[in-house]
Amino acid sequence: MVQQYFKDVIDIDAVEAVVLFDNQNNIIGSSATTKYNPTVFSEMQAAGYAVWISGSATKDASTLQFAWGFTGETVYSGCEATESVPDGGTGVTQLTIHGDHLFYESLVDHGAGLRFQALADADVNGDGEVTPTELAAISGTAFQALDHYDVPPGSGIDNLWHYLAAQIATLGHIDGEGHCH
Repeated sequence: MVQQYFKDVIDIDAVEAVVLFDNQNNIIGSSATTKYNPTVFSEMQAAGYAVWISGSATKDASTLQFAWGFTGETVYSGCEATESVPDGGTGVTQLTIHGDHLFYESLVDHGAGLRFQALADADVNGDGEVTPTELAAISGTAFQALDHYDVPPGSGIDNLWHYLAAQIATLGHIDGEGHCH
């Protein structure tokens, strides 16, 4: 099933594996590349992570690593699908994950710019890895003082880690740029 419906994703050089879960957290399909680390998904499941994102960011001669697991459930509904299917007909829809949204500077503006500098600055111990603990430490007035991070009033988001966790809900789209609520 994964090969049939997610071939374009599997062919991306940076993708190690695609795993589909049902709503009970059971694996219902998977496909892996030669770069795949088979322990990642069992570790995710054991830690209760719904989303795992790892990578690096480079600016000038400096590269920072990150590996972040996010818990919680995201439900997509009221999606803006572009496909119109006549009664009794068939149609095709495309589900996409927009990983760039994790680095958006706003939770409310779908055209927001991308930012990483505040995340990079969170690496206060200078070890080249930005951790959830370091991001959570950017809180209170330090978080509020960040120029470009727009959060909805009353959201309860009070630190950079909570901000990233809230962005997870914006990753899923339908038919390219169709937003869900």
